[in-house]
Amino acid sequence: MWPGNFLFPAFLILLLCITAAAQKACIAVTALAGQGVDQPTATLISDRLCTWLAKVPDFMIITPARTSALLSERGFLLSCRDEDSTCLADLGKAVDADIVIAGMIAKVGEMHTILLRVVDVASGSVITTGYQDIRYPIEQILTTWTSNAAKQLEENIKMRISRFSSLSISTVPTGATALINGREIGKTNCALKRIKPGRHYLQLVLPAYGAVQETITVEAAKHVELRYELKHTKAYSDSVYLRRHVAAMTGMRIGLGCIALAGGAAGYYFNMRASDCIDEESAAKNAYLAAGNAADFAGLYRTYQDARKSTDTALFRRNLLYGIAGACAAGFAISFWF
Repeated sequence: MWPGNFLFPAFLILLLCITAAAQKACIAVTALAGQGVDQPTATLISDRLCTWLAKVPDFMIITPARTSALLSERGFLLSCRDEDSTCLADLGKAVDADIVIAGMIAKVGEMHTILLRVVDVASGSVITTGYQDIRYPIEQILTTWTSNAAKQLEENIKMRISRFSSLSISTVPTGATALINGREIGKTNCALKRIKPGRHYLQLVLPAYGAVQETITVEAAKHVELRYELKHTKAYSDSVYLRRHVAAMTGMRIGLGCIALAGGAAGYYFNMRASDCIDEESAAKNAYLAAGNAADFAGLYRTYQDARKSTDTALFRRNLLYGIAGACAAGFAISFWF
């Protein structure tokens, strides 16, 4: 008969991680530590409990031996005490488990005491701790105790399974660190397969973006989807504006400087050209005036008019280019005030 004073909720919470009945909960069981009981016997009790739990269709069990092997393969070197929930949660992550069970069995006189701690890997929290004092022999613990525990566990899990929810968080842009109640659950976009119903404190942190900090309410047996569009912080926006402003001003100064130099050079060329045109115009004018009423008077007059037009064109181009060069030089100098 199952002892009524055992705090059985320690086992009943094993399936907190399941979000649907068809999804198996991965449960890592560590070997019970023996005190007054030799370690092989304590490990045997753990293995026998695993055997019964494995008969539950919704459970996938990682035995103590397999847990130890996986930890060794994946370089997890810590040896966790059963009261160290953070270490046990890290252990669970190392073996890809949803739940970790750890504990001890002690013997004082003819009485055995079994202490179990159940840890939710996702949240790192202790789901429950339970113990039981047992006065019948170790052989009966191996058979009756473990069998009855597994049977009652299966019955109560089906009653508890619908009470938990799931959560998914997405952000634009992605890559924000998501924390629930101060514990990191991953980088967005991310999901939490199991979360207790109720109020939770959510934080989203991404460099250069304003942090999201709010309290969310999770209803029982529901999937919650949260989406956020993150906004740049004012400091980041100001720095981006400053960088763009500096880049724009630098580009403008380079452009103004180049135009000023090119305009000055072109203006100098047309100034030289205007000087030549003035000389040509003066020569054509003298020839035209000296011709009087000679036969080629009309031709000399046309030559003089053409030379005058060339002079006016060269002077106009020179003045225009000098004006552009001067305006750009002034703009270049003024830009340093901005």
